Amino acid sequence: VFGDGSVRIIQAPGHTPGSYFFYADGVLFTGDSMQIDGDNLVGADPTFTLDLAENARSIAALATALEGHRLDFICTGHAGCTPPGKARPMLEQLVSRSR
Repeated sequence: VFGDGSVRIIQAPGHTPGSYFFYADGVLFTGDSMQIDGDNLVGADPTFTLDLAENARSIAALATALEGHRLDFICTGHAGCTPPGKARPMLEQLVSRSR
């Protein structure tokens, strides 16, 4: 808990052991479990990911984990953050491809 808010911790196996997503105040921090490629979110870089199928399942589970939560931005470990207003549609597109 910080100030008036809190951080939601979501397990995200697949990229590396012990990977997590962190959600706080409308922002999802994904670390290396997601990347931005042009106008699209994509899963973890296959070169550095232990289990791509598990990474895809972790991403797909976000649809339920973030249900009812505001999502303003998704920030990745190396590729920056989604543009304003694009986080939810970009995540929904990635989730649909991850199922």
